[in-house]
Amino acid sequence: RDTAAIFPCSHGQCSGASGSGAAMTVLRFKGNELPLEKIGDFLSKEEHHRYLSIDLPSKKISDDTAMLLNSLAMRCRRLHTLKLGDNRITDMGAESLAEAIPHFPGDITYLDLSRTQISGKG
Repeated sequence: RDTAAIFPCSHGQCSGASGSGAAMTVLRFKGNELPLEKIGDFLSKEEHHRYLSIDLPSKKISDDTAMLLNSLAMRCRRLHTLKLGDNRITDMGAESLAEAIPHFPGDITYLDLSRTQISGKG
């Protein structure tokens, strides 16, 4: 069964986010494909302030899902890592992310879009 999970950071995976006292978390999805409805589930939760990293490689994420992830990231005040490599994101999804990232409340220091369908013009 596909499940979403929030994992506490450990082993220095979330360095640079000290002193807040809140648990540091990584948003992951256990399953082969991340459906749009699951992003809606993430959006409905009150844990956005805890997310430091969204780690969703190889989840068959499309442009539509990437655009909805922008809405989630906009709510994550402390987000610094976005891992979306090996997904179905094209130039349209990359453009949406590029336009949204400057407006994220967190300071994105790591973005992985490797092995996507982004062309040289994206």
